[in-house]
Amino acid sequence: QVFGFIDAAMPTDANAAADDGGGDNAAPPVVEEPEHLCCPITRAMFLDPVFVAESGNTYERDALERFWRASAPTNAARDPLTNERLESRAVYTNWDKRREVAAWLDAHEDATPSGWTSRRVPPPAREKRDGADAGGRPRGWLARAFGAYAPVKVAALAVLVSVALSASVGAGPRAPGRAAGAAGSPRVPTIGEFGDARELRAPAGSSRVTIREVSAATAYSESTPALEVYVGTTKAFGSRVADLGFTALWFSITGTWTYSALAASPLFATFSVPFWFVGFNMLHSGATSAFETTRLLITPQTFYLEKIIFNRRLSFHKGETQDLTRAVTETYAYVNGVPQTNLVLHQGVKSHVLARGLHVVEDEFVIGAIGSFLKQYQRGGNPSQASRQTIKIDTSVPRARM
Repeated sequence: QVFGFIDAAMPTDANAAADDGGGDNAAPPVVEEPEHLCCPITRAMFLDPVFVAESGNTYERDALERFWRASAPTNAARDPLTNERLESRAVYTNWDKRREVAAWLDAHEDATPSGWTSRRVPPPAREKRDGADAGGRPRGWLARAFGAYAPVKVAALAVLVSVALSASVGAGPRAPGRAAGAAGSPRVPTIGEFGDARELRAPAGSSRVTIREVSAATAYSESTPALEVYVGTTKAFGSRVADLGFTALWFSITGTWTYSALAASPLFATFSVPFWFVGFNMLHSGATSAFETTRLLITPQTFYLEKIIFNRRLSFHKGETQDLTRAVTETYAYVNGVPQTNLVLHQGVKSHVLARGLHVVEDEFVIGAIGSFLKQYQRGGNPSQASRQTIKIDTSVPRARM
């Protein structure tokens, strides 16, 4: 009887089966997910599998991007499985894995992979390289803006913008020797308005400097002492090409380095700022010697200084001659041990650059002519001649003709 009670109390195989899964509230059967369909990072089945182009390993897209953001804030990304340094962050959808996952889901209609909110397989995310182009080179806002060959384009753009700004500064067309000035600015008189001018003999081989002088009035002529210094553009085509070509090469190298540094760290890229300043200085010097003309007119009372580039007035200065102190050459930089000098005219505490890139003999020629004129006529150096006859020159703004 005892053994019969025990046998009656023990569940039969049918009852056990009903208790384990025969009811409506039974839990779904646990299905083991294949390891080759699981991401090495999340250990969950692939939802959007991508493979790293450089290593060939497959990961969940979102998990891989989060891994790179957390462990590689710079461009030095590594493969999660091998820990090898990656030169490229380019990833592509692994369509084979997607098809295998779809086949597994079809074979297990009642199973939902762990970590999934549903059995639905979303389409792959838009292909993106997370800071890399198709060739594996880092990309950012600079590359997106300029596309391929961004460093070269940036350098070329910098050169063009600088030249355009230099050409657009100032108002109104101007040309050396014209009587009419730019709109809203005083006109510069021609030296011929002061009397008969004679041209001083320039150094042999000089092609940029022309100096003309009007002597003081005599008993036989009416004139006002005046000195005109005209510095033209560089005539040698080879010199222009060499200067601007080296500047373009400098910008290309600096732009390439800055572009690469921006991909690593914007703060690191700031170290290129001094090189950009040097490049713009070389560009300004080369552009002025190739395209800028300077005209200085000095009388015993007033001096005029204007610079013209691309037939437009770039700058204009007018002052009293008695404030002029001297003209000198000043070194502003050394390139490969060679001093780079400017010809500078000093007006009290102010200074005006007359020319860049002149030969030392041309600098001495201009300095000597200005110094001699100032010594003779400045501050009444020769009042009996300078004030004997003074011609009145109208330097007001010409009235527009109706």
